[in-house]
Formats: sequence, structure tokens, C-alpha cells
Amino acid sequence: MTKTLSFVGSKYPLLGSEADPLQAVLVIHVFARKFVPCKLFARQLIRKRSNVEKPGEGTEYGFEVSSTTNFPVGAGLASSAAGFAAIAVAIGKLFDLSATEVSTLARMGSGSACRSVFGGLVEWCAGSDPSGADCVARQVLPEKWWPELRAVIVVIDDGEKEVGSSKGMRNTVETSELLKHRAKCIVPERIKRLSAAFEAHDFHEFALITMADSNQLHAICLDTFPPLKLPSNVMNNYQENPDSPPERRSYREWN
Repeated sequence: MTKTLSFVGSKYPLLGSEADPLQAVLVIHVFARKFVPCKLFARQLIRKRSNVEKPGEGTEYGFEVSSTTNFPVGAGLASSAAGFAAIAVAIGKLFDLSATEVSTLARMGSGSACRSVFGGLVEWCAGSDPSGADCVARQVLPEKWWPELRAVIVVIDDGEKEVGSSKGMRNTVETSELLKHRAKCIVPERIKRLSAAFEAHDFHEFALITMADSNQLHAICLDTFPPLKLPSNVMNNYQENPDSPPERRSYREWN
């Protein structure tokens, strides 16, 4: 990322896969639209800091973003979170923003991005301010706390989701009764259990909670109206086929 001396015409030269020009153009359009609130909030932070520390300095900066990715876009692998986390961290380094400011800035582009700016175990706090100002992420444990833990991602289907994440989540909030129950009665206790398991390096407990939460996410998708059909048939066959070798079964089956 580079900064320019004009707020007019911020540029986004490339985002997405060079192998698919049409997809790249579409992604750039969506990215540019989502970048607007991110850019506006960054300007607010810069102006606020300039007025306090160095009046007038930096308040006319714009941004030129060049972004590429090596994994599928729009396929449910948090490509938006990765992109906006990178942008927020870059702006944070350019203007010496605090970790909380960087997390808030990332959330302006993609909710999940507020967690992606940190390593290790991260909690996205709901906050209590009606404006959402305190709805930010915080690092619970550093990335070096459990160095043996690895995340293995297998791309079964790199096609774009039928319903985008933002639209799907809005529909879920508006129509899913299970989501309301989950947020109030299930999530707080699971966060405590998961944090304790992570801190103790208890993979058995950690994996059970993770799988249960993943399954409940799919249940919420089906409870949404109209239903969000996110689970892959390939993955369902992976978990349900009793003849699968141990290394191809779900954690609950082989543990």
C-alpha cells in the first residue's frame, strides 16, 4: 500500500486471481465499495491524531491499494477478511495506529477481519456501545503460546458461494431463532471452555468444541430463511462414510 496526497480517486489496481479477468473486475468493484467506509474511518483517525499532535499534517492523504491472493475468492475461505486485515495493518503502520484502531478499521471492511489482524487466540468482543465503537477484537493468547497447533485447509470446492457472506448473515440475523438462542445461551460458555482448552494445550477438548461449533453454524444456516446451503456434499460423504480410512474421518469418529 502507498499513500498519496489526494483523497479523490483512491485506486485499487488488482484484487483476486489474474487467471480470471472477469472475476478480478467483479471483485475489484465489490472491494472498492467495501473499502469506502474503511477509507473514511482511516481519514477520521488521521485527522483526529493530526489535530492533537500535528495540526493539518496528513489529513489529505489518500491510498493506493494493490492486492493479490493465492486462494479462492468468495468461496468461504475468508478472502475478504484477509484482504481488509492486510489493508488495516498497512494503514496502521503508515500512521502509527493502535492495535484497537487497526482492529476497528479492519471491521469497517469485513467483520471477521477485525480478528485477522492478530495472531494466536483472538476474541471478537460484542461490546455494549450502541454505535459499535467497542465491538473490536482482542488477543487472548499470543501466537507463540501453542506453536505445535496447525490449521490444515483442504479446498474441496473453489467455486463462489451462491449467497455472499454479508447478505447471508443479514438474512440469518433477521430470520434465525437458533442464532438468538446461540448468542445468548451457548457462545459465552463455549468461549470460556475454548480459551481454557487453548491455554492448557488440550487438543481433545479444543477439537470437540470446534467441531460442535462448526456443526451448529451449519444448523443455523439451515434455520435461516431461505436456508443457506453451505456444507459441501463431498464433506458430508467424508464424515458419514463408515468405510473411510481413519485419516479421512471426522475428528469425532476417529478420536
